[in-house]
Amino acid sequence: MTEGRYIVNIIMVDEETYTATLDITKSETTDAGSYKLTARNDLGELNASVSLIVNGENLNQWQGPLHQGGRDMSHD
Repeated sequence: MTEGRYIVNIIMVDEETYTATLDITKSETTDAGSYKLTARNDLGELNASVSLIVNGENLNQWQGPLHQGGRDMSHD
């Protein structure tokens, strides 16, 4: 990973809910692949994976994951 291009943001929505995002600036085709999220607390652990496909013709295209975990997903 190139330092500074990958930024993880964690925002507390309320006392029980957090939102996490991974921002990749200046996307490159080498950023394509599988990314794994692990959420862990005193009650256990939950894992989710998402595949990022980088289209070399238009790096700004977005296709969300097939399963969104009950939450709307978007990109900026």
